[in-house]
Amino acid sequence: MKMGRVRAVLVLMFSSLLAGCPLGGDSGDVGDEFSRKDGVQIEGFPTTEIPQSFLYRFVPSVDSVDTTQALEFSIENQPEWATFDSATGTLEGTPRPEHIGTWEHIEIIVHNGDSAAKLEPFDISVTHRGNGVAVVSWTRPTTNADGTPLNDLSGFKIYYGENPNQYSRVIDIPNPSLTSFAVEGLPPGIYYFVTTAYDVDGAESDYSNVASKTIS
Repeated sequence: MKMGRVRAVLVLMFSSLLAGCPLGGDSGDVGDEFSRKDGVQIEGFPTTEIPQSFLYRFVPSVDSVDTTQALEFSIENQPEWATFDSATGTLEGTPRPEHIGTWEHIEIIVHNGDSAAKLEPFDISVTHRGNGVAVVSWTRPTTNADGTPLNDLSGFKIYYGENPNQYSRVIDIPNPSLTSFAVEGLPPGIYYFVTTAYDVDGAESDYSNVASKTIS
């Protein structure tokens, strides 16, 4: 969860929703996959379907008994359109139209000295953009977390994904005057949205309340 001096009072709502045409195929997510070995564990909910031209982002959760050893991550079968951070295990990238298809048997492994654990293998299907549109609206914050006036608001971010508390996609809105944004190109599925506000120094608020919508 993001912390900063911007007050975490963002009321998220939907002002409209347009359902797009089905694209075919099933979308889904790996369940609460869990692996433990020799005192280190890794878990997470990787999104398994992403429309082309959308940002994909997955960060696994890790718990290690031995905190004296630095964590190091590795990946097998990394999609060519994504980057991988060996320090955090973050898999991130924006697939293009030529990447449409299924990228199979992706494995993320965490190492802690002589210990290691891996997330269950998962696939990512890159699909054509859908036609669903969700217009997300929020209330503009006016004070910082300490109660002082918020005079340096710089913008907002919308985080969303197909699992609550796992937001694999983010939209940066560097305009403090906006209070709504149309998230377009959504294929059929259930989507969960939260927003944050940030100031000119990059300090970011906590997540807003969670809103969800179904594109059918």
